[in-house]
Amino acid sequence: MRVVVVADALGLVLMMFSPAFLLPFIVGYYLGETVGTLIIVYVVPCILTFLVGLILRRLGPETYEIMREREGYVVAASTWLLIPLFGGLPYLLSGVLIHPIDAYFEAMSGFTTVGASVIPDLEHNSVPKSLLLWRSITAWVGGLGIIVLFMVFLSKLLGAGAARLLKAEVAGHTVTRLSPKLQQTAIKLWGIYSFFTLIEICLLMTAGMSPFDALCHSFTSISTCGFSTRNASIGAFDNPFIEIIMMVFLILGATNFSLHHEFFRGKWKVYIKDPELRMLILIISLFMLIIIGDLSVNRYYSLSDSARFGAFTTVSYLVTGGFVVADVTQWPETSKYVLMVAMFLGGCAGSTAGGLKTFRILLLLKVGRREVQKIIHPKAIMNITLGGRTVSEETIRAISAYFFLYIATWVIGSFLLTFGGLDIITASTSVASCLGSIGPAFGTTFSTYAHLHPICKFILTLCMWLGRLELLAALTLIAPSSYKE
Repeated sequence: MRVVVVADALGLVLMMFSPAFLLPFIVGYYLGETVGTLIIVYVVPCILTFLVGLILRRLGPETYEIMREREGYVVAASTWLLIPLFGGLPYLLSGVLIHPIDAYFEAMSGFTTVGASVIPDLEHNSVPKSLLLWRSITAWVGGLGIIVLFMVFLSKLLGAGAARLLKAEVAGHTVTRLSPKLQQTAIKLWGIYSFFTLIEICLLMTAGMSPFDALCHSFTSISTCGFSTRNASIGAFDNPFIEIIMMVFLILGATNFSLHHEFFRGKWKVYIKDPELRMLILIISLFMLIIIGDLSVNRYYSLSDSARFGAFTTVSYLVTGGFVVADVTQWPETSKYVLMVAMFLGGCAGSTAGGLKTFRILLLLKVGRREVQKIIHPKAIMNITLGGRTVSEETIRAISAYFFLYIATWVIGSFLLTFGGLDIITASTSVASCLGSIGPAFGTTFSTYAHLHPICKFILTLCMWLGRLELLAALTLIAPSSYKE
């Protein structure tokens, strides 16, 4: 592997990321926050990020060399480690968080759209509004992918290496080109993403949110992150209309963005025809009915409140949104079990959602059915199809391997957290939450992760990183063979 090529690409990404710090600076200045503090909290990280990127570029080759595939994986994995490192500086420089691991945890949680937080109190003037906006910006930037965003600018500079870099970031599924050129594909994806964000901001303001809250929650719902400006999350607003709007955009964020593109091109039935989206809606409907029924039968709420809280929570957990409207740790055991299962599933491929992804679950079910049929008809040749297309055996093996690695990571991570004194429910659901980009877990980490030991926070931060890169690119960075010629 050519380290200079990797350094050059990382330098480009850091230099292009650095202006992101200026938006909370501008908003903070408009809201009357102290200018000197704003300069320290945002302008200093902006300059530092740019300078480090510039230095990395200087280490690169004078004439650009085409990036190899494994170098693309290493760049993608390194990007998702470096960006949160710089993105965590505002938390430290503002004094809201004083431990570097806490700042890194909070930043990684935002960029990977996990939504887990170590800030114990978001209200009562303990966190500046500009910093709340920065949390939301990290989620919005990380939603579609840092590299997908910068592909708008990087594709001309990287040439053929751009495709390898994009493939590495979305390693869990095939990259869908919406246009012949990657730059046009990235522009279209972010155009749709921005359009949904703008519409949601307007709708949330109409439903009663302040412009600032509407902006922050739109950033973190279309990205299926779950960061809120309130300690009680969406439950603090106690507004059914806000909850309905959030549910709609959480599902839109968890839908393959290539389907949105086709819909805007006039293919109105594209959502109905997609087997993965149909499967996701079926799972949401089934889980929703079980939880609403369980809450009603056990008389936790009235029927209307059971439907309201059960529907929102089901959608939020299933699409890895992470917003809450009620304390689910006090719910009946059946509802909690269903939500724990939901934490592993996730949304569609090519979306902002995390988890195993619905298409993998669908294919694994088809594989299981085929194996049963082979017992009955051992000589029969049975191909697995999805959406009218035959799925190759290589793809099936890759999905099976990914499922094993995902579960193995969850088991190992949960085991390690128990050494930090966590009970098995807290440990296992915390790892599932961070690995699947959920946010809230069960046990003592439902509302905050602030009380955990720094080593436990570091393990969970790694789980966020592994989950966002869908394991493969992350493991490439760790593997010694990646650095051999």
